Amino acid sequence: MTECPPRFATPPTPGRRTLGTVAGRIALELGTPLMPWQQQVADVALELREDGRLAYREVVVHVPRQQGKSRLLLVVMLTRALVEPRQGIRYSAQSGVMARGKLID
Repeated sequence: MTECPPRFATPPTPGRRTLGTVAGRIALELGTPLMPWQQQVADVALELREDGRLAYREVVVHVPRQQGKSRLLLVVMLTRALVEPRQGIRYSAQSGVMARGKLID
C-alpha cells in the first residue's frame, strides 16, 4: 500500500504528551492496527495539557468514504472512556438506526 501524507493536518504540539500510543495499542487489541494517517490523527487528537486533561474537546477529520473514519472514532472513543471515565461520549450518523447499527457492529 502506498502511503500518501495528508495535505492539511494539525501538527503535534512540541513537548505535549499524547494518548495516541494507548489508542494504537487498543486498535491492535481489537485486531485492526491503525493506519499511519489514523495514528497521526490519534496522536494529535489525544494530546494532553500540562494538567493531564485532554487538550481538545472537538476534532474534525475529513477523508473520503471507506477510509477508516469509523474504526478510528471507535478507538478514540474507547481510549477516552478508559482514561477519563467521567465524560459524555456521543456518536452520530445520518440516522439513529445507522448510528446504532455501527455501534452494535
